[in-house]
Amino acid sequence: MKANELRIGNKVSYEGSIVTVNTISDEEVTFSDYACFDYPQIEDISGIELTEEWLNKFSSDGHYISLNDEKGGAIDFSDINDLYLVNEWFENFPLNKIKYLHQLQNLYFALRGEELKQA
Repeated sequence: MKANELRIGNKVSYEGSIVTVNTISDEEVTFSDYACFDYPQIEDISGIELTEEWLNKFSSDGHYISLNDEKGGAIDFSDINDLYLVNEWFENFPLNKIKYLHQLQNLYFALRGEELKQA
C-alpha cells in the first residue's frame, strides 16, 4: 500500500486488527483506535478485502449503497464480484478496481464529500 491511497478515517488492517487511520506521512501512519509504541510503517498495513458482510454494513437493503443524490445514484453490489455505479445517466458503470474497504470509502467521499457511514 502507498500513502497516497489513504485518507484519514480509512479502515485498514494492521497486525490482524481493523484500525482507523488517524495521521499519514510518506512512510508512517498512526491509528485513532490502536495504541502502539512505534509508528507503523506504511508497508506494514494492508487493505481490508471487500466482502458481502462489509458491503451490507453500509446498505439498508442489501444490494445498494445509496449516494442520496437527486438522480438516485447508488453503488450496486448485487453481485459481490462486480460492483457498479448506477444512476439515471448511465447504468452499470463498472467499479472493477474497487477491491478494498478503504478504496470504497475514498470513492464514496469523492462522490459525496462526506464519510461512508454504516446504515
